[in-house]
This record gives sequence, structure tokens and C-alpha cells, in this order.
Amino acid sequence: MNTLLNEIDYDSNVEFLDKEPLFNLPYLYINTKSKHYKSLKSYIKNNTVLATSHRDLPTIEKVEYNKNSGYGCCYAYGTLEEFGQRWSRLDVKIIKPVTNEEIVKVLEHKVKTIENLTLKEALKEVDGELSLLVEAFELPVKFYD
Repeated sequence: MNTLLNEIDYDSNVEFLDKEPLFNLPYLYINTKSKHYKSLKSYIKNNTVLATSHRDLPTIEKVEYNKNSGYGCCYAYGTLEEFGQRWSRLDVKIIKPVTNEEIVKVLEHKVKTIENLTLKEALKEVDGELSLLVEAFELPVKFYD
């Protein structure tokens, strides 16, 4: 069984939101352990956010990364106050970093509310494979061991 389960302080009201509320921009969740996040994390600081698209976007300055995020190869960063309105008229997603711990919290909440099980009970059903639960509950992010 994953030792991460023993380290988590569970919050019973955790979920992944579909959209950023202020400008109704959809989220693209990226695990903080992924190579994409490691390449892009320097653009996400203080109140700046990172957006991705299939086309060039208005931004503070060009983002030097051309790998596909799963949604596109064009990236932009800035504050929602400055760029949110313009981005909302384009086909973009806001990159939302998520940790393995947050994924476990969401899974714990889902197995409790949907299956009426504890996370440990649900993990027994899938031989301890958290990734299988992530797939089964169609969470919008990958779990990394």
C-alpha cells in the first residue's frame, strides 16, 4: 500500500473544478511531478497563471517551451486581471498544477461519496494501484509514483 496514504491530512470537500471562475476559462491539470510541469513551473509564480492553446496567445513575454501539454504547444503567462478577458475569447486552457497529495484527497472523497468506501478499501480492489483509481474515476490528471 502506498505510504502517501499515511501522510495525507484528508479534507472531505476536495474536487477538481472544470473552470476558473472569474473568466470561465477551462483548466488543464498537470501533476507537479510531470516533466511538463518541471519545464513550465517558472512561469507560474505569485499571481501569474499559465495558459495553453493551439495558437499564439497574448502574454507577458514568449514562453520558451514547444512540447504539447495535451492541449496545445503554445503557451502564455500573465495575470488573470491583465489577460483573462482576452484569453476568454480564445481557445485556451489555464494550466493548473496539482500534487499527488491533492489527487489522493480527491480520490478519497470520491470513493467515499460514490462507492461508500474508504480509500484503503478501494485500493484493495485494485491491488493498491492509485493510477487505476485515477482512471476509474476519470480524474483529469495523471498520478506519478
